[in-house]
This record gives sequence, structure tokens and C-alpha cells, in this order.
Amino acid sequence: IACTWLTRLYDKIKIFRYTQLLAFVVGGAMYFVQPNSIVLAFTFYIVVTFLTDIQLPIYWASIAESVDYGEMKTGQRVSGLAFGGILFFQKFGMGLAGGFIGIALAYLDYQPSVEQTPQALWGI
Repeated sequence: IACTWLTRLYDKIKIFRYTQLLAFVVGGAMYFVQPNSIVLAFTFYIVVTFLTDIQLPIYWASIAESVDYGEMKTGQRVSGLAFGGILFFQKFGMGLAGGFIGIALAYLDYQPSVEQTPQALWGI
């Protein structure tokens, strides 16, 4: 509902850009929330979730609009190539991120099922 309302009033690309920046700032601020501040932690989480949920419809609509524009200019519809390529690189990025997390945890001396060192807790 919020995304539909916002995109009717403002430019989609600017909304996408600003919500990404705001989600980054709020997500970074979450690092400084103390463990006993549950209400503040949930507040930050709800705000970050709201901001990132605004981005998804804009992201996918922008891809479809680009495909439509390309068809109008060239006469060729390449929606399968556009969406397939984007999904491939999303999955590739998720694989790299998962590998990076494993390497980071190993570097920080994370050990499962034991009390963690301060270094491992900082990394987590």
C-alpha cells in the first residue's frame, strides 16, 4: 500500500535510491543497539523491513518497464533474458555472500555449541 501511494506521488527511481540509503543508515544504527533494548531493536527492525519492502515492487517493476522500453525501441522482447540474467546474478551473489560468511566466521574463530569469544561475538 505504501509503495503504491509513494510511487504515485514521487519518482520511482528516487524512492528506490532513498529507501536503500535509509535502510543502510538504519541497519548500521542497529549495530549500536544494546542487547537489553528490545523495544528499540524491534523498532529498528520494523523500520528496516518497511524500507526494504518498499524497494521490491519498484525493483521488479523497473525491470519490466525496461523490457517494455526495449521492445518499443527495438521491436524485440527480451523479458526472459532480462529476468533470467537478473535471477542468475542474484543467486550468484547469494552464493558468494554465504561463502563470505563462512570464511568470516572461520577467521573470527567461531566454534559451534560453545561459549563464544568476544571476537566471535563481535563478528556475529
